Order: sequence, then structure tokens, then C-alpha cells
Amino acid sequence: MALKVSIVIAIALLVGLAGLAVGYIIHPSTTVYLAESVVLSGKGFSCGPSSQVPYLEGVLQFNLTSTYKTDVVASVAYTGSWTGDTNQLVHPNATKHVEVTWGPGKMQNIQVTECPSVGVVIWLVQQNITACPNPPCDAGLNPAP
Repeated sequence: MALKVSIVIAIALLVGLAGLAVGYIIHPSTTVYLAESVVLSGKGFSCGPSSQVPYLEGVLQFNLTSTYKTDVVASVAYTGSWTGDTNQLVHPNATKHVEVTWGPGKMQNIQVTECPSVGVVIWLVQQNITACPNPPCDAGLNPAP
């Protein structure tokens, strides 16, 4: 009886050591985390007379470049004379050009007689981790009802 127990223990130790050796030899490669980002570049801002005198109008434009492997929603805040933000869907490893018109009756319905000081900054990036399981889905681009 003691011999059988000793044999079972010896076999268990050999199997365990063999498992450790095989695991060490064929261990999975180290996971590499790649830095993913969205970069804002190419900011431009125009200001000129509008058709509604004495007000001005123009275009704020910029580029968003994503290194993510999935779609992301980049929220870009207006700084300076404007408040608010714009949510932009940016596709994987792509650059999106964004134009926001401003002035009377434009996307940003602003009535000014002096050119505003406006900047932009990315304040939030949301990553879609999987495709929408039951369309239509809202990635934060549609206004709330």
C-alpha cells in the first residue's frame, strides 16, 4: 500500500515538473501594449464679413488623427470666446478633417462684430470596444431625445 502511494506521488511530481518545463519552453510571448492616441493638428480659423451686416462669419477647422485600431469618438472642446464642444467619429488609423462654420445661421450660431479668439483641445476620447451588437447604436454623436 505504501509503495502504491509512493508511486502515485512520484508520478504526480514528475507530471508537475514536466508541465512546468513544457510551459517554460513554450511560454506565450510577452504582451506588448501599443500607445494609441488621437492627435489634433492643422487648426485654422477664418473671420470675415457675413451677408448679415454688421456680423462676421467664418470657419474653424482642424484635423484629428487616430492610431487606435477601432473607431473612437473624440470630443473636442472650444476654448477662448466660445463654449461647448463637438463629438467626432474617427475611424481606425485615419485622419478626419473637421470644419465648423460659425456666424449668423451657421453651425455655431454666433452674432459678433469682432473676430473671436477660439482654440480647440481634445478633452475626451471614447473607444468602441466592439461593433454595435443591435443597431442602431449611439456612440455619443446623436443628441439626446
